[in-house]
Amino acid sequence: MLNRIEFIIAVILMLFLGGCGGTAGQKDNIQYVQVNVTNNSVATASYDSSNALLVLDGDTSFANFWSGNIPGDNLVIDLGSVMPIAKITVFLFDPKASMNQTYGLSKDGVVWRETMQLSGGEVPCTTGFSIGPTKVSCKPGVASSSGNAADGAYQARYFRITMNKSNVVFQVYEVEILGWVASD
Repeated sequence: MLNRIEFIIAVILMLFLGGCGGTAGQKDNIQYVQVNVTNNSVATASYDSSNALLVLDGDTSFANFWSGNIPGDNLVIDLGSVMPIAKITVFLFDPKASMNQTYGLSKDGVVWRETMQLSGGEVPCTTGFSIGPTKVSCKPGVASSSGNAADGAYQARYFRITMNKSNVVFQVYEVEILGWVASD
């Protein structure tokens, strides 16, 4: 009889503490998925501002683009809120020209951290900076020791591309930013 009472007490404690399907105390069990967070974002530019929103239209072809012209020209994407960034992909006419730009992430739009560099940077790429035939990409942050990739992701609200060199053809066709979002 005593074993049955102990069992009932154990079950009640598990239910009370959230151990049987509840969400209390299960922070580590939250599942995250990657979602394109640029769908409801806003893009602004210091030059060619009328074409800034073209980098968020979902079209990765060479038909529509934003183009920087001189050093200091920049394109800024506001994601609307600070979130963990899973991956950034920038679709370009000439990905090699990306080495003449500075890529930055910011939580507040004031303090910027450089990212998307071949090596290092203030916000390193966890799996490296990659250059493809029409794009450059990066998974910003640090490798997570918890097994949950969202834990190591860099938190940001803004992404910025700044021109650093003159006489370079720099055309951005699309920017895709994947954020880590808790799944339902």
